[in-house]
Amino acid sequence: MSAWVVWLFVLNTLLMPLVVQVLTEQAPAVARWVVIFAVRLLPRDDRGRYRDEWLAELDEMQRQNVSQLVASLRILLGAPSTGWALRARNRRQPSLAGVVRERLLFEYQAKGLLAEYGVPVPTGKVATTAQQARAIAAEFAAYGSPAVVIKAQVKTGGRGKAGGVKLASDADEAAEKASKILGMDIKGHTVHSVLVVEDVDIAQKYYLSFFIDRAERTLLAMCSVEGGVEIEEVARTKPEALARIPIDPLTGVDSAKAMEIVRAGGLPPEALAGAAALAERLWAVFTDEDATLVEVNPLVLTGDGRVIALNAKVTLDDNAAFRHDWAGFADPSAADPIQASSGADRLAGPIGDNAHRCHRAVTGSGGWPAPTAVQAAADNATMTSASQHAFRK
Repeated sequence: MSAWVVWLFVLNTLLMPLVVQVLTEQAPAVARWVVIFAVRLLPRDDRGRYRDEWLAELDEMQRQNVSQLVASLRILLGAPSTGWALRARNRRQPSLAGVVRERLLFEYQAKGLLAEYGVPVPTGKVATTAQQARAIAAEFAAYGSPAVVIKAQVKTGGRGKAGGVKLASDADEAAEKASKILGMDIKGHTVHSVLVVEDVDIAQKYYLSFFIDRAERTLLAMCSVEGGVEIEEVARTKPEALARIPIDPLTGVDSAKAMEIVRAGGLPPEALAGAAALAERLWAVFTDEDATLVEVNPLVLTGDGRVIALNAKVTLDDNAAFRHDWAGFADPSAADPIQASSGADRLAGPIGDNAHRCHRAVTGSGGWPAPTAVQAAADNATMTSASQHAFRK
């Protein structure tokens, strides 16, 4: 029996369960050492071919199911299957898998990104002072849209209930409403800017989103005819009104799949074509921009029959920032540690979920979290002028 066959036997019976345990419970640095060690065990001629590629992709692998990483290691080493080792791992309780870095965009940033992909959005501009809000509203009035909506730009929900969304009938009222909203505190987030957007004649409101379902380890689309309210409330009170459609990442969302999604959501016939076309474009944003969430709530049918994204939320995978130009998404409110975090540094798994429940409970009660890497992000963020950001249909 050759030494290589003996090594495969040892790997199969003794080392693989240990690798499973290490990759499940220990720090990413240990997992990196395991990959380096495994590569060194290959024949010399094969080492260079695998080493750089595996180390470069290790961070992404660590965010995936540990069993997938173990299976990949086994394929690399040429070892036979050890289903019992993977089954042993699956019997373990979930543990902290690592840090999921996410970049949550402001509404105006999310809408601007969607508009670049052809998603129809209302005309709007950002203001940081009441005088700017008056000037923007006057500009819209000159184009025949005197009524505007003033919307607080904070990275949290519940703006409307907190008084952070106001309708203004003219430029003077827009300035008055903006002055009241600017400086507000909404769930621990200070309002530094407002979005002045044209008022839209809304006939019906819907909901549409694409996101990574980490619990089920899949991509998911959700659609509902019950839009304009918190989707968690719809899921709790009317679960039958919320369609959940898994997406195959290999086939994605084409016109047929998009129509399947909006039909499953119960949208009326007059909105199907426009909503399906918009869903295809949202999917392009989701995949091309390395997003973890693209959400439109509400997606509206206007009085003249158009389907547009009235409000949008986009969360980007910050680990993919190296292949994108996201300089325009710098946080103008970097002095606020909560907002400067952009939703980044989010712990994955049940520990991370509990941490964020605690975070919301503390800030929602007027408290303040202890300084962490979030504060470092605030110190390093670059201040930009929000008034430079605008988007058009």
